[in-house]
Amino acid sequence: MTDVLREAVDVFCLLGERARPNPDPLDIDQWRFLVLATSRLDSERPPQQKIRLNPLLTLEPRDVSYADLREAIEAITGLGLVKA
Repeated sequence: MTDVLREAVDVFCLLGERARPNPDPLDIDQWRFLVLATSRLDSERPPQQKIRLNPLLTLEPRDVSYADLREAIEAITGLGLVKA
């Protein structure tokens, strides 16, 4: 299943907000996760190593918290993930 996930979904992680001058990387509530189907990224942006935030946002990724990350990945992949 790991290979399927690796090829099916991309997760981009962003720390903090611009309004917050001192983000704390240990505070999971300060992280945002942008989840996007790999096929959508590849069709709109031919395979590349980097993408800036604004072009990524035009692809309309799911913007979720850590608590909702599993659900977002499952929705995109159509797979139910085994809980650890």
